[in-house]
Amino acid sequence: MTTASARPTPARLDRAHASVLPSVPGVPWYGAVLIALVLTVIGAVIGGSDYAAGVPGAVWIFFLAGSILAALAVRRQAVFTAMVQPPLIAAVVVFLGGRMFGSLDTVFSGINVVKIFPMMLIGTGIAVILGLVRIAAQPLRSVARPAPGENAVPSATRRSTTP
Repeated sequence: MTTASARPTPARLDRAHASVLPSVPGVPWYGAVLIALVLTVIGAVIGGSDYAAGVPGAVWIFFLAGSILAALAVRRQAVFTAMVQPPLIAAVVVFLGGRMFGSLDTVFSGINVVKIFPMMLIGTGIAVILGLVRIAAQPLRSVARPAPGENAVPSATRRSTTP
């Protein structure tokens, strides 16, 4: 009778391809864009024709949720995309949402884009903070430290002590 487990050991996931959870693979950069974009569009659709009075609250909620989810679900190597995409997605969705759902002129739809600056700032700030925490907590390379008895100088530059 053996004491070893019959279960296979799970393959270790590469750090660059991990999401915020190291054991779960992350989505590629375009997946992060799609997550944030789809959730923001859902908010725009739910908001409907409320664009005449400003940007609907549903857009705010779904935009922030999309920005946070994208920053957490993206692969570690593509976290920069999740950090810079929120203002671009917000501007495009609010502009087009005002044109399509709110039947606004181009000028008034553009004014709504200017009005959402606080929303873009908050979404981008949250995504940047989450991204920086991920960069610090999940380094792509492990730092190789010499063993307690070894010299830190590479072997090619060491001088031989033997005659």
